[in-house]
Amino acid sequence: MQSLERIYVLAQSYNDEINIRLMRVIGGLGGYLVPINFEELIFLLKSAHKIRENFDGIELLNEYDYFFNNDIRLDENHIFKLMNRISEKIVMPEQIINYFFMRLVGGDKEGIKFLSQREIEIENFFDFKGEKSTLIKNEISLLDSFENKEIYEVESLVDYKNNYMMVMSTIEVLDDGEKLSIGKVETLNNLMISSKEAFLNLNKREYIMIYNLEAEGFRNYFYFKKPELMVNIHKNGSLYTEFNKNNDHVKSSCYYLSADIFAVYYITDSDQMIISTFKEENLDFISNFFEENGFNNYLDYEGEYEIDSSIIYEFVNSNYENFYDFINMI
Repeated sequence: MQSLERIYVLAQSYNDEINIRLMRVIGGLGGYLVPINFEELIFLLKSAHKIRENFDGIELLNEYDYFFNNDIRLDENHIFKLMNRISEKIVMPEQIINYFFMRLVGGDKEGIKFLSQREIEIENFFDFKGEKSTLIKNEISLLDSFENKEIYEVESLVDYKNNYMMVMSTIEVLDDGEKLSIGKVETLNNLMISSKEAFLNLNKREYIMIYNLEAEGFRNYFYFKKPELMVNIHKNGSLYTEFNKNNDHVKSSCYYLSADIFAVYYITDSDQMIISTFKEENLDFISNFFEENGFNNYLDYEGEYEIDSSIIYEFVNSNYENFYDFINMI
């Protein structure tokens, strides 16, 4: 009996370790796992490679020739079914418009084709060519409505080649009664803007909570309890980013890339933790999480700030280790 119990404990420990490692890879994606077969895996890897030849992990994948050097193909019907299986269900026009522009500025031709249900001519649209382009913000407003389609005006802020561009467009959303798809897209204007103008366009109220670390082991316990956090090491501390568990922000008529973030936790080398979020109620969730999981033995609550514009990343990239010193200097 003891040996069976030991086997069970070891198996449970092994499963826990797998789940932790899995969460550290996919925990911030806001979706759920779906099964795919080997041929579908190869297709997706090849598609990603075609869009971004230097995407993270490509050097590792190149060590396995069968990922890319093979004749595996999927027919159009198979591709469509696969995309349906791995994609979030489209339920509203704003959602499909935001996803479409993400795919567009990222140079994802398969994604564009899937969302439009056909080869689509993008009249006069700026050719991003899949270069380092990211949709940072989308503002969507309805222009006209018909029985089976609606026409929207879209103002997009794009991070393009380490610069910023504002793109004004009109786009049709078609509704056949069963699904939504993208129709005609036309660019009205493209305008390069400065970093300062982009910052003003992205300005949002920030809510900050401050703790001091009072006991050893907080970092390890924190990362153990939240394995889905994305970790970045900076000059004066470590930044932990927690993403939302869903992608509901994509359904908004005013989409922000940063709205995918639930909160960021910056722990300085002098053991001060600054927590930042764009939703005030998130601070209550975080406080309750700390209390329910025994973190109060490690932490000493200092106070809260409400600021008209986000400053957390400015602090992270500053030479300061103490948030109060930083605040007094700005």
